[in-house]
Amino acid sequence: MAEQGKAPDNQKDLEHLKQRQDAVLNKIGSLQSRLNKIQRERNVPYDVSNISSQQFKQIKIKQAAIFERLLNIAGQIDKVATKQNLDLPATNEVSSIIETMSNDLEKRQKRSLTQLKVLSGIANSIQSMQLTPQIEALINNVDDTTDKKEDMNIEEDEKTTTNTFKSRTYDLELVSECLRIQCQRMDNDETGKITKEQLITLLDKVSLVGIDGSVKDETHINKIFDTLTADTIIEYNKLLDLVLDFSDNNQLETEWNTFRYNLIGKGRVDGTLRIYYRYDAWPEPVQIVIKDIDTKDKNKLGLKDVLEYIQNNTKDIVEYKELRCALNPTFVPGKRGWEALNHEDIDNEKVSFLLNNDGTLEIDIWLRTKDFIANNQGRALPEENEDDLVDID
Repeated sequence: MAEQGKAPDNQKDLEHLKQRQDAVLNKIGSLQSRLNKIQRERNVPYDVSNISSQQFKQIKIKQAAIFERLLNIAGQIDKVATKQNLDLPATNEVSSIIETMSNDLEKRQKRSLTQLKVLSGIANSIQSMQLTPQIEALINNVDDTTDKKEDMNIEEDEKTTTNTFKSRTYDLELVSECLRIQCQRMDNDETGKITKEQLITLLDKVSLVGIDGSVKDETHINKIFDTLTADTIIEYNKLLDLVLDFSDNNQLETEWNTFRYNLIGKGRVDGTLRIYYRYDAWPEPVQIVIKDIDTKDKNKLGLKDVLEYIQNNTKDIVEYKELRCALNPTFVPGKRGWEALNHEDIDNEKVSFLLNNDGTLEIDIWLRTKDFIANNQGRALPEENEDDLVDID
């Protein structure tokens, strides 16, 4: 009796799935016809000179993901039918059409951006169809996984693309010069050389992006060192000059670009600002994190605003006789490169943003009191209190 009771439900599911298969076939057939119509006579490729190789590669990755998704949908329809012992003769036809289109993927990628947009619509069209909750959940899971893989691939490309770093030469120059000064301090004989061990120790003090341990364990950095020296001594000026060398004859391009990525990261992220402030002879600054701040297309913040942020997030009155701001990035050890600010005109004076290699904009300001300037007896160190470290929502 139980088996007889299931028969109508199975028949209903069968009709449902057949209707969806027909819809898939009609949709793909319609799109295939549109693709055929937009092809030019004599098979002449479309002009794609107006897009960069990076943009084309991203479209190529997206298109490959579309076909993977289509094949997955066809496979899942077949899986549901198998579980319910239903006969779906059109399933193989769906898979065959999609596989045929997939085999022509490489040719189509060299044709036109119009084709690529049409192919992108295939996934959206099929996703908009009414699917069973099980298949819909699976498709969403595949989408998330695919997007994560695409993001990882794009991020990996950013690490190893020369053009990415050519546009950020200023950031590389700042970091390189800070490192050069530190190397010069270790170079007691002024030979322009230090040991690899000294250089590794210095780099380990830098907050390098993508490196959790020591640089001595990084294959790409060891390859760079090996091209510069065969022993334990290395010319640090040559190394730091090559950080800024984008010429075609620069060896190990991928390794160098990965190292550049380690030094300066992916670039600026707007919307958050860190303010470091210190009084007099404080060895370490106090940090304030300001969230949801408008920093887009801005490179500076008014000095008056900076002082108000500090005042609003400290228990003590803000006082100073002189003000200075740092010019060197905070993630590189060494001197901060202090520059005097016009404390007599705080309404018009502005403080430049620094860029951390995690992408966050920063300001580092030094408040020098009258007592400190006169007799080195400045403000006492702050108490170790978690309330002094404030996040502004």
